[in-house]
Amino acid sequence: WYGRPSGLITSASAAVSVDEKLRVLEEAAVPCMTISFVARRHGISPSRLFHWRRRMADGGKEAVRAVQSMAPG
Repeated sequence: WYGRPSGLITSASAAVSVDEKLRVLEEAAVPCMTISFVARRHGISPSRLFHWRRRMADGGKEAVRAVQSMAPG
């Protein structure tokens, strides 16, 4: 383990800004970085990060923003 989680998310229902999602996705896109490692660093589940990545591939930043607006809150 190379450090403590950055505290990006403190609970399962916490809202994450689009900018934070994009920052984490950019980190995950770096060669030799794994989804699991990046997710663990930021305190999120790998499945959530895969979901964000899939939404970006399908529709870019607006798709990631749409996920945020649909979140219960």
